[in-house]
Amino acid sequence: MYRRSLLGVAAAVSVAGCSAATDLVGDDEIDETLEDEHTAEFSADEGDEFAVEIDVERVENGDAVSVQVAKIGEGPLEARSVSESGSFDVEIEESGDHVVTVTNGAAHVTLDRK
Repeated sequence: MYRRSLLGVAAAVSVAGCSAATDLVGDDEIDETLEDEHTAEFSADEGDEFAVEIDVERVENGDAVSVQVAKIGEGPLEARSVSESGSFDVEIEESGDHVVTVTNGAAHVTLDRK
């Protein structure tokens, strides 16, 4: 009986550990809330196009958050100030790992391959 209880607890802990990643859709898509300097990474190839949707949840200073899409280690491909919600498309210039960053608050960001 104790053995079944232990196995049940181990299974529950294993499944619970997976739930933290439920907002991350895949290596090339994002669906999560990002806050100041918290980033979400995705992989993309040159020429890939993505639709980015932003729903602002909190603004720290002023009236907008800043949202940037960039190749890791390089400058932004696209940078926008968003006050409530918005969307834009971004085309990847160079294959590799990329990042979405929100600063000056928090926003729910969805990035989908077109």
